[in-house]
Amino acid sequence: MSITPIVIISVSVVVFVGIAVAVGVILYRRFKIKAVDYDENNDFLMRVCHSSNVIIEGKMGSGKDLLMSHIAYLQGFHYANIRYNGNTEARPLSDLSLGDNTFDDFVNENIRKIPPTFEEHTLFLVSDAGIYFPSQYDKLLDKLYPSAPLFAALCRQLYEMRVIYNTQNVERLWKKLREQCDEFFHVVGHRKYEDYILVKTIYYSNYEQCKNGVLPEDNKKHYDCKYVYFKVYKSELEYDTRAFKSKCLECDNENGYERLLKGLYNEKYTEVLKNV
Repeated sequence: MSITPIVIISVSVVVFVGIAVAVGVILYRRFKIKAVDYDENNDFLMRVCHSSNVIIEGKMGSGKDLLMSHIAYLQGFHYANIRYNGNTEARPLSDLSLGDNTFDDFVNENIRKIPPTFEEHTLFLVSDAGIYFPSQYDKLLDKLYPSAPLFAALCRQLYEMRVIYNTQNVERLWKKLREQCDEFFHVVGHRKYEDYILVKTIYYSNYEQCKNGVLPEDNKKHYDCKYVYFKVYKSELEYDTRAFKSKCLECDNENGYERLLKGLYNEKYTEVLKNV
């Protein structure tokens, strides 16, 4: 009895599906492939930000402020040294202070009270913290802003607030502020899609692992170290990615910017650079 073509096709489909399922199971068991739950990652991000002071670090252009902007969007009302969105109350970094009080005043119980300056249960986002509080000036910062580390240490007790810093490298931040941070995100990079930007990070619960750039697959300690991905929708983004341009340069319009670019690069690359 001859086998009809439709039977052959049906059997082939069944065999193919069976093989595909088997391969899928093997790959899942081998690589533990699973879909990314971005909502769950957002919940994790906000739990971290509200449990301790946090440092977000990564190379220039990796997407640190993208993640900061995402935090601002998820948080709602917040404080920051730059405007992230309509819920930002921009404040000078000098406000992260307990006035003239120092550790000596706390030891000797000679604390001078100051008026409350922040709402409770919110966040203060510090963009480019390594520019404002650079570790190479640790000793000078100790003298100029002696109560800033005290504020970082006590912000939870004072306002149920946390401070989120971003910097190009975790060690570039003033040591006394680093010591008040317990959790860290290293921004690996980002990829742009039509409606959103995918930001890839590594979360660390330990400073030394963050400093040493330990990869999750190489983690042999009991500390948390894992990849976390965030989907940042372009509609969230309202901040000025080049805020220092208006602060530092006189060319405050596109014509001035074009002239600056043409002085630095071959003219044919100008359009390309504008879109980077």
